[in-house]
Amino acid sequence: MASKTATFQFVDSHPVRGSKHDQELLRAEARSHAAKVSHARRAKEVDQHDDESSVPSVPQSVPVPVIPSSISSAKLTTSTTPPSKSVPKALPGRPIRPWQKFNQKDVPFNRFRVGAYQPARKAAKQVDVPTDEREKQPNIQDTERELVARSFVPTLRGNSDPFNATVVNLTPVEHVLLQQARDQLIWAIWPSEIAIRHNKDAIAHSSWKIVPPTLHDKAANYALVAQSYYSRATRQRAAGLPPDRGLVQAEKYKFQALRGLQEQLELNRQCPGDRQRLRGMFLACCWLAGSELLCHNWDAAELHYKAMRQMVDLSGGWSAFSRMEMEVLVTAACFMATGKRCRPVFDIDDFDPGHWQTYKALKPLPPDGLDLDIPHEDLTSSTPALTAVPPRLRKFFDEFRELLAVEEIKLQHRSSRKPSAVQMFRWSHARKLAVRGRGLHYWCDLLDEAKTNGAPIIMPIGTPLAVTFDFALCIATRCFDRCIFDDHYLPGGVYAESKRYHMELLSVVQPLRPVADDFSPIADEHTFDVLWIYSIGAYVEDVFMRPELEKKSPVLGPPLPEFANRFFSTRFSYLAAANLQFTKFEDISRFLRETYLYCPRLQDASLRKLVSFSADEPLTLEEVLSGP
Repeated sequence: MASKTATFQFVDSHPVRGSKHDQELLRAEARSHAAKVSHARRAKEVDQHDDESSVPSVPQSVPVPVIPSSISSAKLTTSTTPPSKSVPKALPGRPIRPWQKFNQKDVPFNRFRVGAYQPARKAAKQVDVPTDEREKQPNIQDTERELVARSFVPTLRGNSDPFNATVVNLTPVEHVLLQQARDQLIWAIWPSEIAIRHNKDAIAHSSWKIVPPTLHDKAANYALVAQSYYSRATRQRAAGLPPDRGLVQAEKYKFQALRGLQEQLELNRQCPGDRQRLRGMFLACCWLAGSELLCHNWDAAELHYKAMRQMVDLSGGWSAFSRMEMEVLVTAACFMATGKRCRPVFDIDDFDPGHWQTYKALKPLPPDGLDLDIPHEDLTSSTPALTAVPPRLRKFFDEFRELLAVEEIKLQHRSSRKPSAVQMFRWSHARKLAVRGRGLHYWCDLLDEAKTNGAPIIMPIGTPLAVTFDFALCIATRCFDRCIFDDHYLPGGVYAESKRYHMELLSVVQPLRPVADDFSPIADEHTFDVLWIYSIGAYVEDVFMRPELEKKSPVLGPPLPEFANRFFSTRFSYLAAANLQFTKFEDISRFLRETYLYCPRLQDASLRKLVSFSADEPLTLEEVLSGP
């Protein structure tokens, strides 16, 4: 009898498609085919139908995605016994098993779609990745074998077809969108940690374990897919591409999620106390809020966040949720409050770990030999004779100065795997969110005070801003926070938040500081404060508003006039060198660092080229600090 040879299906025999949508569809089809041919049930069927031993010859041009790289040299063999007496052969060095465990090493088949997860013990160390283990960025043109190695979505209940085994049937493109949206979310939440420790893969794996892509709740699944579509729309907008039909699908899934959430709420009223139902409702609200944030529907996002807060109380408080979930929610809540110009929905003090020295006293660090103490000179500050910084804002300066010192320590120990270094990274993220949240409360207090006192209100960009120096100082502080702690670490070339703060700062400073005041030979109480504001604006213009970045960034409203792109740079250059009469640039750097907020590691390179000194300035730094 002629032996039956295994047939291999070509995923695509046509030329490479140029459309990104078609390429994503092709990659998803490759994953689907790999999942089907790699199932253990298919291997048993081959053994039952083969009558005699045969080794199928695999063409070299066809990749075999079902075999991991560790055993890629192994050959597929079939049984030589009749079908009634066929016994599955074991690979060398491993026993015969009726099925394969998830992510088992040296196993060619897997009961999940593609076993791409790391072991749980390894994934638990989500921040213990040294610097030399930097992840390799995937190429744009991926082969089918690379796609299988990087697949991520397991199926529900071990079904071999990933597109009909989930609670909500997903298309191949939607599987790809889920992964892309999660990558975008991770970069938005932990930009500094990923850039410093290069542990994006570990964080992504932990996020999939906490919130998997295939959920048992329909409303949560619909909301998750809707968020992935909205996430792609933001990437297209950032790249300057027109929107496609993905937004229609996003709206469809969002309304299906809302309908499912209403049904779950009705069931919860009838039979309260079901924790699995509460978990599904909580996740549905989370992803719906994320969808509204991406669309800048601040009112709808706030409504979902308030519902989430009630579900947290029903679940027994934040102790029922993981640390990663809390960091994501608090970061998103601060972003929503920033966009809506309101106070954060959550109580920020519940997540504030306190000062670093106090935190170490309450929770002693493991004795692993790392010196994580902040040098005293990094926390020293001085107050010039002429300043208008209020005491409350001066307290924010001290807290951000502590975060800047910790940031330098994190860079020194970025490759450390010791628990104390991990603890410092976790403290830094929580402390940054707490200080940022209190800054939002201070901003809202200034707005309320301006409305109560009848201060002049202008509408420069559609948001009420009071023309006072307190507002200018507060906006400059928040702009510094965003640029130094977040946008500096982002890999892309679109910095929408920094540009938005630049526009707000420009609209407030222009009516506050006429050009003639910068040419005045006598310094007033706002001169040094304005110098610091100019330094932040000049840094944004040099780093985040370069001409080569403007070509690929989206249009955020009407285009700015030409002078606006260099407004702060020009003002800083003259005010620092001509009127205040510093003798050298190091004097300016030290003055801004000790008096206000300044990061020499990042800002020196941008501001140094804006200042040139003559040879005969009579005043020293001490004379400038003491005032006229």
